[in-house]
Amino acid sequence: QRLISAATEAFAEKGVLGARVAEITAAAGTKDAAFYRFFPSLRDAALFIMSEYYWRPLNHRLEHFFEVTHEPGQLFEAVVTALIHSTEDDH
Repeated sequence: QRLISAATEAFAEKGVLGARVAEITAAAGTKDAAFYRFFPSLRDAALFIMSEYYWRPLNHRLEHFFEVTHEPGQLFEAVVTALIHSTEDDH
């Protein structure tokens, strides 16, 4: 969890290309080897964070809309609204 929090902060501050494993592990209070035990690369860490903490909750929200309607216009409106709200919820 400390690595994920530190990586999330580093990505938010410097972007995936600007972040460094050494800075992430120092912020997490661990060594580089711990990072590589969980993630082969910074890209993989970024994909994991996006998948687990952004896309999964968003997909969960969207599944609700598919249960309510299959009408394309309503689905589109619901998806756009959900995307807007997700950015408002997570600065």
